[in-house]
Amino acid sequence: MELDVNAIVSAFSVLAGVIVSTLYARRAKKAEVRAKEIENAAGYISNADKMIELVKKANAEVALSNEKIINALREEYEKTRKSIEKLERAIKCIDRCSYRNQCPVYDELQKQEGGNENSRKNGNRNSNRNASGHNADSRTGHGADPCVT
Repeated sequence: MELDVNAIVSAFSVLAGVIVSTLYARRAKKAEVRAKEIENAAGYISNADKMIELVKKANAEVALSNEKIINALREEYEKTRKSIEKLERAIKCIDRCSYRNQCPVYDELQKQEGGNENSRKNGNRNSNRNASGHNADSRTGHGADPCVT
């Protein structure tokens, strides 16, 4: 039986060695897989960082482009606003203009405001004129238009 006990102890010893080496190999493989997972995660993080930088760069370029467009639109708005203000001043002065009776702009404005064109042609055309033939609103003695700047 002695031989059998040595054989059994030796078999257990080999079995224990196989189990320990299997466990060790399994842990080593898990560690290797975990290291690969960490490496892949680091790669994903690196790629994400690169993508974030690209998006930031694209956003900065778009913001710069938008700023240029906005500035150009502001300049155009200011030009248009000034032109409209100038036109409004001119339209306000049209009633005092000595040439308004022959003015096609004045005629169109009267039509658009619902003014009766026939009443203008039938005598109201010179209603602003005084006995000397000058515009009644004229502030200068020379018949100059006070609205002209």
